[in-house]
Amino acid sequence: MRRPPWWLLVLLVLLAFAFQGTRGIWEPDEGRYTAAGLNMLERGDWLVPTLDGQHPHLTKPPITYWAIGGSIALLGHNEWARACPVHSPSSAPGCWCSASADACARRSPGCRPFVWSLGLAPMFAANIVSTDVLLMLFETAAMFAFVEAWARDGADRRRWLLAMWLAWGLAFMTKGPPGLLPLGAMVAFLAVHDRPKLRGLFLPAGVVLFAFVAFTWFAVVVWQQPDRLGYFLGYEVYGRVFTGVHKRNSEWYGGFEIYLRCYWWAPCRGGCWLSRQLADRAPCGPGCVTPCGP
Repeated sequence: MRRPPWWLLVLLVLLAFAFQGTRGIWEPDEGRYTAAGLNMLERGDWLVPTLDGQHPHLTKPPITYWAIGGSIALLGHNEWARACPVHSPSSAPGCWCSASADACARRSPGCRPFVWSLGLAPMFAANIVSTDVLLMLFETAAMFAFVEAWARDGADRRRWLLAMWLAWGLAFMTKGPPGLLPLGAMVAFLAVHDRPKLRGLFLPAGVVLFAFVAFTWFAVVVWQQPDRLGYFLGYEVYGRVFTGVHKRNSEWYGGFEIYLRCYWWAPCRGGCWLSRQLADRAPCGPGCVTPCGP
């Protein structure tokens, strides 16, 4: 694995920090995330986020609130401190893209992260206080670890799988179940193109690590107040995906329209391309062929 080129690092840092701290908070989302982090800091309660210091606000797991509250404690009450923990990680997904492209692409691996970094969505997300940048950080880290693990065997593969499951746990703690959507595409890809390695993907130690990171906070807040389990499963999961209670995806097929399209590439040409590219790096004996042919 090679280091990302210096020019890519400069570009990513420039895009992440340009003009940061020059505007106020945009309502309602940025105000909500900032208020939750600030209340955690002022009240000293880092377990249950609130917007007003009294009523729990449990729509998202607390990693983003922790980051904002910690940044304000370190840098003071200013616009830069409010935005820093969200904008700072926005450079890292580009580095993961660069490393993954280096593993997969035979030609011009730097072109892929360059195109990604100039995309409208990454630049827009990097300038808004939300869970999305941290989620992108952990998801791309998990996908990079998967690429590295798939090309290895033995102890090296286990180490990368542990890193992958840690990243999935952090993604879940950032935005809940939607953070695992790329994992479904990963499983579908292996099921079609490399079924022998599908079972090995669920490394027991890795799954335990994921469960500890992803579910400990949920277990503690539910233990404090058991009816919160119904809130999480009913209102936040089922309600968001299959009903119009949140005023989104209100049709019966809304959840499928939004989420299942993430998986189209796994059994199709995208999966075949990735399989062929990684075949050169994977340990391969005599007569070995790629799952999708030459």
